[in-house]
Amino acid sequence: MNNTAAGQCRYHSDQSTRWYCRDCDLPLCTTCKPYADQLPQDVPCPLCQQPMDDIAVGDPFWCNPKPFVVYPLDRNHLIMMAVLATSVAVLASGLFSLLAIVAATAILIRVCFVVIERSSLGHVRAPSLTELADPDNLSHNLQFALTILIAAVPVGLGWIAETVLMWLILVPVAALLPAMLMAVVIDGNARAALDYRRITAIVRAIGAAYGVLAGACALLALATTIGLWLLGFVLPGWLLAGLAMLAWSYLGLLTARLIGHCLHQFRRQLEFGPALDRVTRHVLPQAEVHEPARALADASIQAIEGDVRQARLTIGEALVRHSENDDLNRYFDDLILESEDQKKYRNHMERRLRRLVARDQPGAAADLWLSNRKNLEGWLPRIAETRHHMALALEQRGHPKVAIKLLLRLPKTDPRYSHLPEACLEAARMLEQHLDDREQATTLRDWVLKRYPQRAEHWYEQRRQDAADSNQAPVNPAFQA
Repeated sequence: MNNTAAGQCRYHSDQSTRWYCRDCDLPLCTTCKPYADQLPQDVPCPLCQQPMDDIAVGDPFWCNPKPFVVYPLDRNHLIMMAVLATSVAVLASGLFSLLAIVAATAILIRVCFVVIERSSLGHVRAPSLTELADPDNLSHNLQFALTILIAAVPVGLGWIAETVLMWLILVPVAALLPAMLMAVVIDGNARAALDYRRITAIVRAIGAAYGVLAGACALLALATTIGLWLLGFVLPGWLLAGLAMLAWSYLGLLTARLIGHCLHQFRRQLEFGPALDRVTRHVLPQAEVHEPARALADASIQAIEGDVRQARLTIGEALVRHSENDDLNRYFDDLILESEDQKKYRNHMERRLRRLVARDQPGAAADLWLSNRKNLEGWLPRIAETRHHMALALEQRGHPKVAIKLLLRLPKTDPRYSHLPEACLEAARMLEQHLDDREQATTLRDWVLKRYPQRAEHWYEQRRQDAADSNQAPVNPAFQA
């Protein structure tokens, strides 16, 4: 493993590395990749978008094969293999030869199942006799044995028909067997091993690593079969039987360890609950929670590394799905502002304000405009509808002069804006109420009464009704005439 990967996070020196990109030499912690350990998917590098290594589960088995090769040589395993091989060799020519082979195979299957189960949970130590005798998982063990029996049937039929045919069948069966056994361990029944959709999903989730695993299993099975076939010409039957049991025991334990390791390494992609529960509480967060958080973290790293354009794209893609997320919008505002393109920044703010008003959030639009007023350099929203609703919200927030300014600058001939009379009457009310400018207020009212008398009457009627409901005096009692 790269030394950098084993050290500290590049952006949080007080946290250790959890995710590592070999191509970018980028070590990241769980803060840089929020919710990543809870999601059943690859964790992409924020810079190159390639899947990152999960440091918590170690390297792929082919990077350091020695621990896997010597795993079957544990003392308990060696004793078991010696006993099984001796039993089969001694009884190979007797009446109990078939019974000995069946019993030895059943014991080997049991041990392999326990090895897979323990390895999938992250254990690297060989199982003890107590763990092998644990009756809690015997039902799953039977499903596991049934799957191996199903896989052995075509190989046996090929051997009966022709030796070459058996070898041709052995290779694809050995390549598919790991996925079949994984399906049994994950789902707990043999039917999953025969479901091609389940097998396909497992292969896709593991990706290229499954190709290496399947190739290794197929080559080992083929090499063992050919070796035993050649030895059959020179060795007596009893010795060949014992040697075959020894070889298949070693191969079975090695394969079981590799399968368990892959289950543990790709536990998130496979949504393998037992392994996930052991590492972290596996509660899948809602998309509206984890997607914005991940986008913000990735965009922050991209911006730090100087790729501001990619950071904007990352936040923009997240905003397509979560347009109301305040954190995403605020960070996107900052990214646009840092581009030093005033026109682009104003166009962005125009869209933001319009969306807020359209969602009946004029107060949020007013707050956004006020907080960015300095950066906008006196700019006002171009869309009349946005100005109108923002002005009412600004008045409530104690900015009547700004509100009046917005209303007075509304276009008087915009055919797309149908609330101009009401906006002018609101401006007249504010002029009279806040600035005591009765002359300009009267001019505005006269203009509205002359062009939109019915709309003006309706507006004043609504105001009188609102005042009556709140036990206040009407705003413009002089209009009673």
